[in-house]
Amino acid sequence: YTTTVSKPIHLGLVHKRLWEGAYPSIPRFSEDLRLVFSNAMSFFPTESKHYKAARNLRKLFGDISAELGLKTRQAPTVGDWPYEYRLLLKRLSKSPQSQPFLRPVDPQADHCPDYPQRIPSPMDLGTVQARLDQSLYLSPEEFGEDVRRTFDNAMSYNPPKHPVHIAAKKLLRVFKEKFAKLQQPLDPPISGENSTAGGMEAPTRASSRSAWVCP
Repeated sequence: YTTTVSKPIHLGLVHKRLWEGAYPSIPRFSEDLRLVFSNAMSFFPTESKHYKAARNLRKLFGDISAELGLKTRQAPTVGDWPYEYRLLLKRLSKSPQSQPFLRPVDPQADHCPDYPQRIPSPMDLGTVQARLDQSLYLSPEEFGEDVRRTFDNAMSYNPPKHPVHIAAKKLLRVFKEKFAKLQQPLDPPISGENSTAGGMEAPTRASSRSAWVCP
């Protein structure tokens, strides 16, 4: 879980921080509460009961906030997202090296029957694009987390010298470099927390099969 979710948090911790008066503002409290739900939505498959529960609770929180007139920072819509983030995903997806990462793996069709056991949290660039289009990402960080998971999964499944592993490693490096340049300063951290800071190469064609190609 910790390799997929970079900032784990739960409702118990939010309650504790609220009780201790650690939140300097309603938006900061709201940010942590939404993070609880977005973490679950990033980790669990879209059709799982956990994903759906998190999505419903996030919506409920938004509805209650609106009803009470709370000024919380709302989830960004596609139109609100900086153009550069969408452009970055588009450029990654158009690279010939990205072909194995554009769709979910099919364990049977791709001859990788052990895929579900070895990769419990699959992700692909096509799913990232769909989630972005549906405004399911609450922040650029969540978007970046899913893109990184796409390549991390491929590198985890395929051996280092496999073409898909090599392609994933190169694209991940490019993504991290470009993504870091797009990051905006975060809100001031809660008292006691530590703050952290955070050219497309000429590609060679990798296999057009799924990102978890068996060697």
